[in-house]
Amino acid sequence: MGTEFLNDDSRIELWQRTVQLFKNCDTYTGPFYSVGITSYEIEHVFSKDKDGFKPDIFGWSPRGTPETGDDQTIALELTVDKTANKNGQLLRYSQIPPENLRVFGAKTDKSPISILVSLSELRGHDSHCQLDLGGKNLVCYNLDSILDERIHDALKAANGTFDIEKLSSSDFTIVPESKHGELKRGMVQAIMEMFSPDANSFTARDITIICLGELHKHMDIKALNDLKSKVETELDGLITKHLKGEIVKKKDVYTINKSGEAQSRRKSISSKLNNWINDPQRNFG
Repeated sequence: MGTEFLNDDSRIELWQRTVQLFKNCDTYTGPFYSVGITSYEIEHVFSKDKDGFKPDIFGWSPRGTPETGDDQTIALELTVDKTANKNGQLLRYSQIPPENLRVFGAKTDKSPISILVSLSELRGHDSHCQLDLGGKNLVCYNLDSILDERIHDALKAANGTFDIEKLSSSDFTIVPESKHGELKRGMVQAIMEMFSPDANSFTARDITIICLGELHKHMDIKALNDLKSKVETELDGLITKHLKGEIVKKKDVYTINKSGEAQSRRKSISSKLNNWINDPQRNFG
């Protein structure tokens, strides 16, 4: 059931495929888009206590539905962990108070929050709807757990027929949950761009925003800052061990050393970045 999907970049691929469910393109209409769920925020914290509500993606229909004026809302958790069972966490999302959702303009008094888990291989989330995005077509399990009729019907129509292989590509290379190796692989192209003739300096925030691509505008500010801190830690490790003398950091700004012939220098930088990717040393977590 999509086991070939589980590779080193399986987390990025799962996020890329999941985000497409909110989109409308020439070749497909995502099931969430079809019911008006076109807005979403990543890792928004709905409660600040230690057991706070923080779904990977909270999605809502900004204009409500023509029939009732009510918004459809979803709380979506993404996981590539084969052993993960997030039933307890998912159950808490159904308890998010309606007043906490009104920051998005969502009218949730009549429409319940639909709780879903997006994954690359079926596993134990028996009490919640599972979206298997690991194969050729979207496969939905436990659809009866979706109480909102419009969301239920849209997913039922897409079940087994929504062709994942025809989805358009997304431009992001890291996500909030990116781990050590995933983060470095996702940063390489952005770092190489910093060695272009027109570039002189950059910050960890610059790299983070480039790597997040379209996700940047959907990120909760705390989640964005947390990810920026992880990127900065990796950059510091890179310039200390692999690009020493090539980049100099002063306060929060990384400045490029422009000495040497550009083409041969870029080849050298590319080789050093490859060594960095394959370096198992962890700089965080």
